[in-house]
Order: sequence, then structure tokens, then C-alpha cells
Amino acid sequence: MYKDIKIFVVNHALNQSALDLAASLRTCFQVELHDSGSILSDDERGGFDYVWGNIGYAGLINAVCARLAEADDRHPVGFICSDVSVPDPSGLQERLQRAFENEQVALYAPASTGSNHPHMHPRRGIALRRVSFVDGFCFFARAAIFREVCPIDVTKNRLGWGIDKQFGYAAAHGGALVVVDDAITVGHPNVSGYRRDEASRQRDEWLADKPRAERIFQKLATNFVLRDGIGAAALAAFIRNVS
Repeated sequence: MYKDIKIFVVNHALNQSALDLAASLRTCFQVELHDSGSILSDDERGGFDYVWGNIGYAGLINAVCARLAEADDRHPVGFICSDVSVPDPSGLQERLQRAFENEQVALYAPASTGSNHPHMHPRRGIALRRVSFVDGFCFFARAAIFREVCPIDVTKNRLGWGIDKQFGYAAAHGGALVVVDDAITVGHPNVSGYRRDEASRQRDEWLADKPRAERIFQKLATNFVLRDGIGAAALAAFIRNVS
């Protein structure tokens, strides 16, 4: 059982929320707090482990991956944005430990309110639900998945659209499972702090040089039918056979 799971809490401009979230999670997890380009008071700055310039979501993913140099490939690593609320850290700890006991699980997320992806919304039941990808504001992935996705070219995709699906692709291409857990729910506001048209443009530029299988996955994973259950399994099988 993985009892020493580390969570990286990442922040931009929600300083007190980040500090409060980190304090809450530290009751059950190791936590490292990273900031990207916020205006911090001296007191706030002291609460952060790493303070970066405004490196964007993609830069924060890269920064976390760089911190995993000594992590075993199989070890789960958490990534949570500071606008997420986690009402039950101990419940999250228990559920994700159970999930990662299955060596086939490579990418896990609790169900969440406020996601733009309906397959992330909580459903009745306490089971793990297979999906093609999970939302990028709160997820846990084995270190090997971070290493496969990173480094992300921040000159092309600093805002980070499509990175959530890239994590899903890395898991699916390796024959592993991506799951959402309906037994635990986190909160997230259904808003974004950037222009969707610019985020879309950056994603498309970033994907243009990706191999065909990755571009196909990014396109098909947006299809609601392919986000869940049998559809997710079919998409994963198809991608593994695309040259």
C-alpha cells in the first residue's frame, strides 16, 4: 500500500486558498506548495515551497515532474489546483490507496463538481468508473505517467489545454486504467481564468507535431460516448493499434 503519497498543490492568485488547502491536506499527505506568478506578501511567500514566475499550468506540470527524479515509476503522485476544495482528505487518502493497489490503475481522480466534463460529475455508487481521461485540476498519476507526458513545450501550450487528455493517452497507450471515483467528491468552480480561444489555439499548435495516435486520442476522447466504460476501453484498444 502506498502510504506516503505526496500531493503538489499549485496556485495562481488564490494565495490564501492555496495555503488553507495545503494545511488541510497535510493532515493525511505529504504536501509541496508551488506558486506561479502570484503577488505574494512576505508572510504568504513563506508558506510556499517554490515560487515561480508566471509559468502557466503547463509550466507547473513540468515543475512537478522535475521534482519526481527519485520517485519510483509506480508511485502515485497528486496534483491539485488551489481552487479545488477537498472536504474529506482522509476519505480521499483511503480511496486512492485502494485504487492504486490495483497495479493496472495509472490515473485516478475523485468525482468533482464544477467540471466541464460530465463524466467527472459524481454518480450514484461507490465504485471506480473507467474513463478515457480525467480533469486536470485534481488528479493522481503514477510517476511514470508524469515522465511520459513531460516535458511540455510551454512556448506552444503554456495554458495547458489538452494536457488532461495527454495523461489519459499515456495511460491508455500503456494498457493501464484511468478511473473516476464516485465514492469521494471534490469541489471546483465552473470558471476559467483565461481566454478559451487562446487556450484552444495553443493546444492545437502543441498537438500539431504530436504523433498521429496522440492526435486521434485527443480528438476522440472529447466524444462523450468514449469517456466512459466500454467506450473508454474501446478507445484504449484502438489507440494501441494505431501506428
